[in-house]
Amino acid sequence: MAEAVSPAVPDLLRRLTIPVAAAVGLIVSIAWYVTWASSNLTMMLNAPFAVRATDLALFFALIVVMMVAMMLPSALPMALAYYGITRLEDGRPTKPADVLGTIAFLFPYFVVWGFFGVAALLGLMALGLIGSTLMGPALFLSAGILLAAGLWQVTRTK
Repeated sequence: MAEAVSPAVPDLLRRLTIPVAAAVGLIVSIAWYVTWASSNLTMMLNAPFAVRATDLALFFALIVVMMVAMMLPSALPMALAYYGITRLEDGRPTKPADVLGTIAFLFPYFVVWGFFGVAALLGLMALGLIGSTLMGPALFLSAGILLAAGLWQVTRTK
Protein backbone atom coordinates (compact mmCIF):
# COMPACT_ATOMS: atom_id res chain seq x y z
CA MET A 1 0.00 0.00 0.00
CA ALA A 2 1.25 3.47 -0.81
CA GLU A 3 1.98 5.77 2.09
CA ALA A 4 -0.35 8.67 2.51
CA VAL A 5 1.22 12.09 2.29
CA SER A 6 0.96 14.09 5.48
CA PRO A 7 -1.66 16.85 5.23
CA ALA A 8 0.97 19.30 6.47
CA VAL A 9 3.05 18.92 3.30
CA PRO A 10 0.44 20.35 0.87
CA ASP A 11 -0.30 23.17 3.30
CA LEU A 12 3.39 23.98 3.59
CA LEU A 13 3.76 23.90 -0.19
CA ARG A 14 0.70 26.10 -0.64
CA ARG A 15 1.94 28.61 1.94
CA LEU A 16 5.28 28.65 0.18
CA THR A 17 4.20 28.96 -3.43
CA ILE A 18 1.11 31.16 -3.34
CA PRO A 19 2.79 34.34 -1.98
CA VAL A 20 5.86 33.87 -4.15
CA ALA A 21 3.78 33.12 -7.25
CA ALA A 22 1.61 36.18 -6.56
CA ALA A 23 4.68 38.40 -6.19
CA VAL A 24 6.21 36.99 -9.36
CA GLY A 25 2.90 37.44 -11.19
CA LEU A 26 2.80 41.09 -10.13
CA ILE A 27 6.43 41.69 -11.13
CA VAL A 28 5.93 39.97 -14.49
CA SER A 29 2.75 41.98 -15.15
CA ILE A 30 4.56 45.24 -14.43
CA ALA A 31 7.48 44.16 -16.61
CA TRP A 32 5.15 43.30 -19.50
CA TYR A 33 3.47 46.70 -19.15
CA VAL A 34 6.82 48.52 -19.21
CA THR A 35 7.91 46.44 -22.23
CA TRP A 36 4.67 47.25 -24.06
CA ALA A 37 4.75 50.94 -23.10
CA SER A 38 8.31 51.34 -24.36
CA SER A 39 7.83 49.41 -27.61
CA ASN A 40 7.68 52.65 -29.61
CA LEU A 41 11.25 53.43 -28.54
CA THR A 42 12.58 50.74 -30.89
CA MET A 43 11.85 52.99 -33.85
CA MET A 44 14.70 55.21 -32.66
CA LEU A 45 17.15 52.44 -33.55
CA ASN A 46 16.54 53.19 -37.23
CA ALA A 47 17.90 56.71 -36.93
CA PRO A 48 21.64 57.35 -36.98
CA PHE A 49 22.89 58.44 -33.59
CA ALA A 50 25.91 58.44 -31.35
CA VAL A 51 25.61 56.06 -28.44
CA ARG A 52 26.12 57.56 -25.01
CA ALA A 53 26.57 55.73 -21.72
CA THR A 54 23.05 56.76 -20.69
CA ASP A 55 21.66 55.17 -23.85
CA LEU A 56 23.40 51.90 -23.02
CA ALA A 57 22.15 52.09 -19.43
CA LEU A 58 18.58 52.61 -20.65
CA PHE A 59 18.93 49.74 -23.11
CA PHE A 60 20.29 47.55 -20.30
CA ALA A 61 17.32 48.45 -18.09
CA LEU A 62 14.88 47.82 -20.93
CA ILE A 63 16.34 44.43 -21.77
CA VAL A 64 16.37 43.36 -18.11
CA VAL A 65 12.72 44.37 -17.72
CA MET A 66 11.87 42.47 -20.92
CA MET A 67 13.70 39.40 -19.60
CA VAL A 68 11.86 39.59 -16.29
CA ALA A 69 8.60 39.62 -18.25
CA MET A 70 9.55 36.69 -20.46
CA MET A 71 12.06 34.58 -18.54
CA LEU A 72 10.99 34.84 -14.91
CA PRO A 73 7.91 32.62 -15.39
CA SER A 74 10.10 29.79 -16.68
CA ALA A 75 12.65 30.37 -13.89
CA LEU A 76 9.91 30.30 -11.24
CA PRO A 77 10.32 26.57 -10.39
CA MET A 78 14.02 27.15 -9.77
CA ALA A 79 13.28 30.23 -7.65
CA LEU A 80 10.64 28.38 -5.63
CA ALA A 81 13.02 25.48 -5.04
CA TYR A 82 15.71 27.84 -3.80
CA TYR A 83 13.18 29.72 -1.68
CA GLY A 84 12.08 26.43 -0.11
CA ILE A 85 15.64 25.27 0.49
CA THR A 86 16.40 28.45 2.43
CA ARG A 87 13.82 27.32 5.03
CA LEU A 88 15.60 24.06 5.72
CA GLU A 89 17.93 23.36 8.56
CA ASP A 90 19.10 19.75 8.87
CA GLY A 91 16.54 18.83 6.21
CA ARG A 92 13.55 20.24 8.10
CA PRO A 93 11.70 23.51 7.55
CA THR A 94 12.55 25.22 10.82
CA LYS A 95 13.08 28.85 9.88
CA PRO A 96 11.42 31.50 7.70
CA ALA A 97 12.38 31.51 4.05
CA ASP A 98 15.04 33.97 2.94
CA VAL A 99 13.32 36.37 0.54
CA LEU A 100 16.39 38.57 0.08
CA GLY A 101 18.52 35.50 -0.53
CA THR A 102 16.11 34.33 -3.22
CA ILE A 103 16.23 37.75 -4.88
CA ALA A 104 20.03 37.69 -4.67
CA PHE A 105 19.92 34.23 -6.25
CA LEU A 106 17.88 35.45 -9.25
CA PHE A 107 19.47 38.89 -9.68
CA PRO A 108 22.74 37.76 -11.36
CA TYR A 109 20.72 35.70 -13.87
CA PHE A 110 19.14 38.84 -15.28
CA VAL A 111 22.22 41.05 -14.91
CA VAL A 112 24.45 38.66 -16.86
CA TRP A 113 21.90 38.30 -19.65
CA GLY A 114 21.44 42.08 -19.66
CA PHE A 115 25.16 42.56 -20.26
CA PHE A 116 25.02 39.99 -23.07
CA GLY A 117 22.20 42.07 -24.60
CA VAL A 118 24.29 45.26 -24.41
CA ALA A 119 27.27 43.42 -25.93
CA ALA A 120 25.05 42.14 -28.75
CA LEU A 121 23.74 45.67 -29.39
CA LEU A 122 27.26 47.09 -29.52
CA GLY A 123 28.33 44.27 -31.85
CA LEU A 124 25.41 44.90 -34.20
CA MET A 125 26.15 48.61 -34.21
CA ALA A 126 29.84 47.99 -34.93
CA LEU A 127 28.85 45.81 -37.88
CA GLY A 128 26.46 48.49 -39.12
CA LEU A 129 23.44 46.23 -38.75
CA ILE A 130 21.54 48.70 -36.57
CA GLY A 131 20.86 52.24 -37.66
CA SER A 132 19.70 53.79 -40.90
CA THR A 133 21.22 50.90 -42.88
CA LEU A 134 18.81 48.45 -41.24
CA MET A 135 16.42 48.82 -44.14
CA GLY A 136 18.93 47.21 -46.50
CA PRO A 137 20.19 43.64 -46.63
CA ALA A 138 20.42 43.42 -42.83
CA LEU A 139 16.62 43.37 -42.69
CA PHE A 140 16.51 40.22 -44.81
CA LEU A 141 19.38 38.69 -42.84
CA SER A 142 17.49 39.29 -39.59
CA ALA A 143 14.30 37.83 -41.04
CA GLY A 144 16.20 34.80 -42.34
CA ILE A 145 17.83 34.14 -38.97
CA LEU A 146 14.47 34.46 -37.22
CA LEU A 147 12.86 32.07 -39.72
CA ALA A 148 15.71 29.55 -39.35
CA ALA A 149 15.42 29.68 -35.55
CA GLY A 150 11.67 29.12 -35.77
CA LEU A 151 12.09 26.16 -38.11
CA TRP A 152 14.78 24.71 -35.84
CA GLN A 153 12.23 24.60 -33.01
CA VAL A 154 10.08 22.07 -34.88
CA THR A 155 12.86 19.74 -36.08
CA ARG A 156 13.57 16.36 -34.53
CA THR A 157 17.26 17.20 -34.09
CA LYS A 158 16.46 19.91 -31.57
